Amino acid sequence: MATLTPIDPTTANNSNWTNVSDNVLNDDNTGTYVGNASNNDQTDLIQEFVLDDIIDGDFASMAALSWTIAYQNSGNNADKTWDSLKVSIRNAAGTVVLAGASSTYASRLQTVASNITNTTVQEDGPTGFTYTNTSASESDWNGGIVELAITQTKNKGGNSDEYRVCEVEFTGTYTATGGAATNTVMPALMRIAGGI
Repeated sequence: MATLTPIDPTTANNSNWTNVSDNVLNDDNTGTYVGNASNNDQTDLIQEFVLDDIIDGDFASMAALSWTIAYQNSGNNADKTWDSLKVSIRNAAGTVVLAGASSTYASRLQTVASNITNTTVQEDGPTGFTYTNTSASESDWNGGIVELAITQTKNKGGNSDEYRVCEVEFTGTYTATGGAATNTVMPALMRIAGGI
């Protein structure tokens, strides 16, 4: 049975993302998160994380995949708004969408939440990805890239509110080699190592 193992980050592609505490997105919501506290307009500001060895040897294709994501706005002040949080998974080369809103690369980011104001941790999901690539290979999924994207708007002078992602979990099903019955992919939490 396939499992999702901890996810290590790629090199940060934007210094506005930060991490705190033990760098683990876990299920107890005790203050571990990755976040963005920048004081500028941002449109789909992406932070990437690597999927590592998530697929067992009998994997033939992914049948369906869902996400559960917990998030929190540290302050919810009027001078900066959190417009959206989005998620997608792509292959390492950036050429194939594995899961997202669409199979089209430019439209891959799927909205988790919009107009986010909650200052306590809110968990959404499990929610199925609108598109799951059912023909992608095992090598596409192992080493694939999870993308989290924040859009925010600065009003007037802005503020230092931090927009946080506290937990990410994927669950789903895959079809085994030889046409065997679809098996459940066991959930695992997404862990964040140092270096973000």
